[in-house]
Amino acid sequence: MFSLGNLSPNAFLFNADGATDCNAPAGTPFVRINTTSIPAFGTVRIGLEFDNNSSNTGITYIPWVFNLDGPP
Repeated sequence: MFSLGNLSPNAFLFNADGATDCNAPAGTPFVRINTTSIPAFGTVRIGLEFDNNSSNTGITYIPWVFNLDGPP
């Protein structure tokens, strides 16, 4: 799971799979990653689609990666 902590208030992650509720940072949008097909030391590309309400300002976030089997 890839989560976007401290997503700038002017932005919305359009393709989020949900928002975290069990892991800090709680309430942040996340994207699920299928980890069963990633080889050891492999790389993953994640497409993020944002909507910034036409504010034409930068979008910032802190990336968090979780490896878990339960709810986010």
